[in-house]
Amino acid sequence: DNELIYLTQSNCAPILKSLNISGSKAGDEGVERLISNCKSLVSLNLRSTQITDYSIEQLQKGINLEQLVISECKNVTNVSLKIIETGPLSGQLTTLELARLEIKQNDVLPLLRQSTHLTHIDLSMISPRIDPILGFEFSHRLTHLNLSYSHLCSFQLQSPLSLLVEFCPRIVSLNL
Repeated sequence: DNELIYLTQSNCAPILKSLNISGSKAGDEGVERLISNCKSLVSLNLRSTQITDYSIEQLQKGINLEQLVISECKNVTNVSLKIIETGPLSGQLTTLELARLEIKQNDVLPLLRQSTHLTHIDLSMISPRIDPILGFEFSHRLTHLNLSYSHLCSFQLQSPLSLLVEFCPRIVSLNL
């Protein structure tokens, strides 16, 4: 957190648009400072950091994030998904990466329904199956979808790829 706190006190903090601190020891205190001092931030990569649901709650305050990566954050739970779903981030995010989070399909679907601008989603290595995700009103907006190492499909009549073609006509990047 010390490096992140130092960064938030620097001259570049007010104009910083993108920050990748993946793999760092950053936690809730650093993220809280980041939010209060880096108001121009639109892209934030917190992959494999020490953040908790508290940080996700703080992200709802005062910044207009479009891209958020919280993959592999061991202390982030389904509570964070609910926070995103019911807060301003659901109308702002275009990219959301949730790989390797300890979440379930029932936690993800309401968030995906509410996220009106989401075009990029990473659900790799978590338990959602592709069949309930496809067919919801948001699937036609998806351009980038990562479902690698996830349970693909329970439909017996159609293959996962035929479902993607049918329900996600704008896909330009697909990772199965």
